[in-house]
Amino acid sequence: MRRDAAGNPLAWGSLAPLTIRPELPGVAEVAVYVTASMRGRGLGTELITALAAEGRTRAFSYLYAVVYARNRASVAAFEQSGFVPQIVLPDASNRPDTGWEDVVVLMRSLRES
Repeated sequence: MRRDAAGNPLAWGSLAPLTIRPELPGVAEVAVYVTASMRGRGLGTELITALAAEGRTRAFSYLYAVVYARNRASVAAFEQSGFVPQIVLPDASNRPDTGWEDVVVLMRSLRES
């Protein structure tokens, strides 16, 4: 988590094993959020890069992220960090404020080539 001088959160990220499929112990989900006032400054990409490094340390083979398709900046940050779009799931998320939305699933291999 990144905080300002007063301790207010500016951005956060998480790395969580895929627990719904225990037979895939090498897969983890990456999630990142940057507050509106801090967007466009590279914090998201910085967090994604740090989480990928942590994923290597924790011996994950693959990371994935699920991002709203309309959030082009977030999709771009993941792509800049080595994630590749795998599929767009139409109307996969039903948000109370916006209704049904498409999501993009991105993945990154952490295996050595």
